[in-house]
Amino acid sequence: MEQQHTFRNQVNEQSVLCLSSEEITSLRVKHNSIQFHVLEGRAWVTYEDNDVIVESGETINIPSSKYQVIISSAIKYKTIRYQIV
Repeated sequence: MEQQHTFRNQVNEQSVLCLSSEEITSLRVKHNSIQFHVLEGRAWVTYEDNDVIVESGETINIPSSKYQVIISSAIKYKTIRYQIV
């Protein structure tokens, strides 16, 4: 199952989001960059020409782009919990 989110200028999403190992989500960062923070698990994040593994406790900056950002669990059978801040 794929979910899709669009984050626009001045959006601050503080809720904790979960993604099971069978799910993939995508988002588009329209204006300002966003901070992607993993609370639990290990996320595989693909944006522009980058594939990044984000470990629990780590945060990465994702710049605005015309391309979608793809997020999935990097560990089979492991749910990830994350925040967009």
